Amino acid sequence: MRTKPGFFALHVVVLVAVAVLAGCAAPGKLEPAACSGPDHCEITVTVDEACNVNVQDKVDVAGPNRAIRWRLAASPAFRFASNGIEFRHPGTMFHTPTPGNTTFIWHDRNPPSQGQANGGQGTEYEYEVHVLRGDVACPVHDPWIVNRG
Repeated sequence: MRTKPGFFALHVVVLVAVAVLAGCAAPGKLEPAACSGPDHCEITVTVDEACNVNVQDKVDVAGPNRAIRWRLAASPAFRFASNGIEFRHPGTMFHTPTPGNTTFIWHDRNPPSQGQANGGQGTEYEYEVHVLRGDVACPVHDPWIVNRG
């Protein structure tokens, strides 16, 4: 069987385009995760040398009154800004923030009704991660906490 002229070249172009687009995927897009720990959740934040912030895009939180602790795992050149973890619409669900250079803690009320919201899918809260290299801000990353009650 003979192929038409240009058939091979077209496939090469398509494969190269797919590879380039895959390489352009946005930094910070990690798989959803469930929180860990009997009374707290720990979320690891990493930052590469290009100042790209990486953290799970969605973290499921189950159980009421959980402390959520973000831990910065990066070179000493990086630290959380004073508003290192900032909820877009915290209401009264998230309270008592405790900022630090390499850890940031919020307390999540997460009552059982949260898990019944949205047809049992839980309630999503968007937040921003603010990291500094020296006094220069890295691009903001905006993942979600999903309260499951």
